[in-house]
Amino acid sequence: MSTKGDTESCSRLIALYQKASMAFGVAVLVIAVLVMMGWAFGVEELTRVRMHFPSMKVNTAVSFAWMGLALLVLHAERAKGRSKGKTILLLLCGGLVTCLAAVTLAEYLCGLALPLDEALVADAASALSPTSPGRMAPITALKFLSLGVALLIQHFSKRRNWPWQIPVLLGLFLSMLGLLGYLYGVHAMVTFFPYPSVAIHTEIAFTLLSLGLLFARPRVGVMSIFVSDKPGGVLAKRMLPAALLTLVVLGLLVQLGSTHHIFDLGFSVVLIVALGTTVVSAILWRLSEKLDRLDGARERAAYHWKLMIDHAAGAVAMFDREMKYLWVSRRWISDYRLETVDCVGKSHYEVFPEVPDRWKDVHRRCLAGAVERCDEDRFERADGTVTWLRWEVRPWHEDGDEIGGILMFTENITQRKFAEDALKKANAELERRVEQRTQQVALQAEILHNMAEGACLVKASDGSIVHTNPKFEAMFGYAPGELIGRHVSMLNFEDIAGGAQELAQRLVATILAQNVTTYEIQNVRKDGTPFWCRVTASRFRHPEHGLVLVAVHEDITDKRRSEEALRRSEQRYRDLVELAADGIFVVDAAGRCIDVNGAGCGMLGLSRDELVGTALLDRIAPEAASRFEAALRRLAEPGTVDVAEWDLRKKDGSYLPVEISAKFSPDGRLLSFVRDISERKRAERAREVAERRYRSLVESAHDAIVVVDARGCITLVNKQIASLFGYEPEEVIDQPVEMLIPERYREHVEHRTAYVADPHARPMGAGLDLYAARRDGSEFPIDVSLSPVLVDGELQVTAIIRDVTARKNIETQLREAIRTREDVVAIVSHDLKNPLSAILMNARLLKRLRPNDPDVRARLSKIADSVDRSAMVMQRLIMSILDFAKIQSGTFVVEPEVHDIRAIVGICCESIEALAAARSIHVTHELDPDLPRILADHDRILQVFSNLLGNAIKFTPEGGVVTVHAHRLDRYIEICVSDTGPGIPDAQLPHLFERYWQAKESARLGSGLGLAIAKGIVEAHGGRIWAESTLGHGSTFHFTVPTAEAARSRASA
Repeated sequence: MSTKGDTESCSRLIALYQKASMAFGVAVLVIAVLVMMGWAFGVEELTRVRMHFPSMKVNTAVSFAWMGLALLVLHAERAKGRSKGKTILLLLCGGLVTCLAAVTLAEYLCGLALPLDEALVADAASALSPTSPGRMAPITALKFLSLGVALLIQHFSKRRNWPWQIPVLLGLFLSMLGLLGYLYGVHAMVTFFPYPSVAIHTEIAFTLLSLGLLFARPRVGVMSIFVSDKPGGVLAKRMLPAALLTLVVLGLLVQLGSTHHIFDLGFSVVLIVALGTTVVSAILWRLSEKLDRLDGARERAAYHWKLMIDHAAGAVAMFDREMKYLWVSRRWISDYRLETVDCVGKSHYEVFPEVPDRWKDVHRRCLAGAVERCDEDRFERADGTVTWLRWEVRPWHEDGDEIGGILMFTENITQRKFAEDALKKANAELERRVEQRTQQVALQAEILHNMAEGACLVKASDGSIVHTNPKFEAMFGYAPGELIGRHVSMLNFEDIAGGAQELAQRLVATILAQNVTTYEIQNVRKDGTPFWCRVTASRFRHPEHGLVLVAVHEDITDKRRSEEALRRSEQRYRDLVELAADGIFVVDAAGRCIDVNGAGCGMLGLSRDELVGTALLDRIAPEAASRFEAALRRLAEPGTVDVAEWDLRKKDGSYLPVEISAKFSPDGRLLSFVRDISERKRAERAREVAERRYRSLVESAHDAIVVVDARGCITLVNKQIASLFGYEPEEVIDQPVEMLIPERYREHVEHRTAYVADPHARPMGAGLDLYAARRDGSEFPIDVSLSPVLVDGELQVTAIIRDVTARKNIETQLREAIRTREDVVAIVSHDLKNPLSAILMNARLLKRLRPNDPDVRARLSKIADSVDRSAMVMQRLIMSILDFAKIQSGTFVVEPEVHDIRAIVGICCESIEALAAARSIHVTHELDPDLPRILADHDRILQVFSNLLGNAIKFTPEGGVVTVHAHRLDRYIEICVSDTGPGIPDAQLPHLFERYWQAKESARLGSGLGLAIAKGIVEAHGGRIWAESTLGHGSTFHFTVPTAEAARSRASA
């Protein structure tokens, strides 16, 4: 058993190991940085410690840098807690090292040579080590794989889990082999023939890194023994370093003797045995002495602890995690009468089967780490006896802070509990008797001093106050006894007519004359605040003060305030009733009007006096009298509200159409709200006229008109529905509109629901292919316009439906004609290409002919050049026709890739230089320095440039200037081609990009398709093209192409 937490010596040792671990991580990181600097700057002394020593590879140094950084992050997590950033960095470093090591081992195993080996190697590094300067040795990769896997496993492992130390120990063992190989000069331990050798600072870094990982968590696994202050820890801390040092020194002595021929092998064996035996014996003697002292101290501590527990005032028992007894004190055995029971090894619940469930819950919580106690608890034994206990339960811990079980401390307080219960009963009886007497005294005091809200005695002879109760003093704001002897008039409000003293005299006289009287009076408190009281006063013969007046006061200030508020509320109600625009009539149970507001009087042209007392039934039109009486009978049912339209007779005998909302109030009165609806009636009549007019317009329409409500049901159709769909109008009313839609489009319901949520007008010809179904099931194409409108607050949609069968037939014929034209273009272009190819081939053959006659040779060359140029012009014309046909048919496509616009402009300007130089035209380009890359089809954009630059040179006089500009325009690059030619008239600018269009003065200079094709190419890239010109000052053609970044953003969206 151990107490929770480390001892002071252990804590210091743990802190020392963790500081050493952090220092090892820094050392590994420094070694890695120095080696990488050596590779980067060609400093051989940094890559290999000594000349002819193996060098540390670049990938090895990078891996050490990652591992060193991961070790420092591991310590940062321990000091400041884990965070998302630290975890990602730690896993990234460990994962990169593990992956790099695994790939390197795969290269060796499979005989591969991946470019990964030279990825980080510069020219200088290649010069230092020409053969695989980046690839680490296989044994190095194996060590990195072990340590990387260990780093990842320990990050996810729990505190007590330590399997991750196995690969760390493997890496440490392999590193120690290498170091001993260097120390003893064993070349085979370093080279690992036939693979590359391992550098000495690589072995040192691996040793530091392995120790750093072990020291980072010294409480876990192998390291836990080295931080323990128990005998095993002492033995490990003292014996292991001495044994390691002894073996290394002995090995060095043997190595030196053999190397310098000081002694032979037999002498070496004797020397090793003698020195080893001496050193080990000395260490064992020292450790045995230390262990004896520790064991003696342990026995003394155990004796003192047992002595203290056995003579403690309470009982103590120790349990393991399964609640089995490990040890009990003498007091435990005596308190629970267990002299005949051997508890150790038995379950607590077997010894005490009567343990309640609530105690078992306490045991479970304490086994989870809680500490609980109770000062007084009842324990009923199996034999029926009751024991009262005071207890405390707390966990005890094994090495490594694991809970080993619980300690239970109890004290039998049964006798004390019985004594306390007896004392409580005695005290309760005493308190009951004292309480009875106290209540009697309090009752008398209450009768004397608190007879009512507030009471005072006033001497009749002089009006002085001789007694006040506490409530009276509190009511007026005076301290106890402060009013005694003072005149009662000081309590009356000064502003009372006639004065307070005169009022007091009149009241005394009235009370003496009437014996008992009640009145309301305005008094004043000590702070000057006036308030109202209701006073009941009587006279009484007092044995000490003679004739006195007993005045009982009740503060009615709040009551008077409420009455005033009620009065004002009623006035506000009256004002609201009078301000109401509707007439309000109040009728009694006999049907007579008992109240009416001004609006009601104004409606009928009568005054209030003329209406009050008259029967409301007399104002109803005679033909509706029986219906009115029936409505009154319905209103007699509790909670019924009736709203109906009536005609009320006015003073001049005419009838006013009104809407009456009526309900009986709880007091039996009929409340009627009367609204003049004459304007509404006129509006309804006007709407009926408008509806008839609308109906006639709908019926006269040539198209079918269908009105649908929000539910999708048809509410109105015109007679054209019969000729178009084959239904009679009455057959489709209140039917779902889906009956007019073909079966394959019945998902129209979802579209209709979405349209109702966002209604908007849609004209005919909106580009949708719609179909309708006739009564016989046949389908026909239609065009529909939609117009949403609110009718009485409800959405209705008017659909105008037109049969477009004839138009669809014309469109089909037109598409067939276009397809025929495209087929003809394809056939013509194909048929022209074949002879053109033959012409070009023969022209080139003519060029190769070398007749002896120079004149004939020159003439043949001229003829061949002419044929070649004509064929090329014709070939370009065919390609233009094909491109334009694709653009028109919608089959033209581009293959965009990321390109540098500066390179494309350079290529175009270079290709046009010869043509420009022939005409003494200067071609320049001005490009913004920070232009982003574009996403475009390289050849097609060159085609646009060639067309625009060719046109510019074609129409620019000799000695002119053609300029190419490019700048960023939001998400596009805008390219401008400007010339100093004659310019283009304003009337011709709108036609420049039309097919086959040419100005009269340039009709012989081209096919008229170049700009139309350029427009199609630019628009296929998502850009646009346009021209600007000032007659006599040249022209500028603009086009835009999207940047690569904008194109990717649009694609991801």
